Amino acid sequence: MEGGGAIGSAAVSKIAGCRFESCPPCQVFGRAPLVNEQQKKTATSIAGQDFVRGVIAELRRVTWPTREEWVSATILTIALVVGIGLFTYLLDQAFGFILSWIHPAVG
Repeated sequence: MEGGGAIGSAAVSKIAGCRFESCPPCQVFGRAPLVNEQQKKTATSIAGQDFVRGVIAELRRVTWPTREEWVSATILTIALVVGIGLFTYLLDQAFGFILSWIHPAVG
């Protein structure tokens, strides 16, 4: 076989042909950082304020349940917990009886 490449061969680099150029690093060893401490504190403060504003805006959009919906959901939850607990207890008792009948305790 002569020639540069075969059909179906992949490029060595994952970014071949994409004209990708990496960004320079934010901090290079031996150089001063591009951002000073005051700028970091200001950016953190602004980010925190934006986060709180976003949370408040999102909470205003929430459709909160009415008291009737809240009470019915609470009653349903309690009933399901009690029902599943009772089912588990009865199943445990039944398996205990069956296993003690198959393999009685010695002593």
